[in-house]
Amino acid sequence: MMVRILLIANRKTTIDSLKRLIHTDDIIFLEASNQRSALQLARLEAPDLIILDTTSTRLGGTRLSRDLRRLLDAPIIAIVREEQDATELGATDYLIKPYTGCQLLNSVCQAMQYPRELMVGPISLNLRQRCVYAPHMTGPQPLNPKLFALLRVLIHRQGQIVTREQLMAEVWSTDFMEDTRTLDVHIRWIREIIEPDPALPLYLTTVRGIGYRLALPIGCPTP
Repeated sequence: MMVRILLIANRKTTIDSLKRLIHTDDIIFLEASNQRSALQLARLEAPDLIILDTTSTRLGGTRLSRDLRRLLDAPIIAIVREEQDATELGATDYLIKPYTGCQLLNSVCQAMQYPRELMVGPISLNLRQRCVYAPHMTGPQPLNPKLFALLRVLIHRQGQIVTREQLMAEVWSTDFMEDTRTLDVHIRWIREIIEPDPALPLYLTTVRGIGYRLALPIGCPTP
């Protein structure tokens, strides 16, 4: 199976060096030298792994890493200048410059063990193909970027109440709360996909005045 790796660095020499260190016949390399092309490739190609050089001030690496995390769940290896919290970067792992080829390969191997599917009970979200499946459905249902991002946030926090403010911030990158009808519409669309009866939701419930919760109904066995 071919693996798609997105390499992001503002210098072609850095990208070429990364390719030499991890090249194998089953890897397809995608290359980006700026934020715009990186985000575009992430949306269109859904890479299996991202390696991002955050040391370039032109790339705005830390912010770009967080933007990429909002788009997809692929593991991100950040290249940094000094030790820091990978979670703050929105990354799965990080390497401090200068790093060895062995360190890079080890990080890549560990990252490729990253889960490709998120589940809540019988509902599964395929992170690679960006589709969702539930037993009552005839087959996997592809999701547009906002529905995918919204469902991903809810599954990541399954069993927890996620406020409307949190969803607007994480999915739409805004704190403007005067009009949240777009959130309501997307919640309705998700229910129409994952619920056996959208009018009587079992999994995605409303917590009145606060937000939403995605969880198994009481008494429902786990798969």
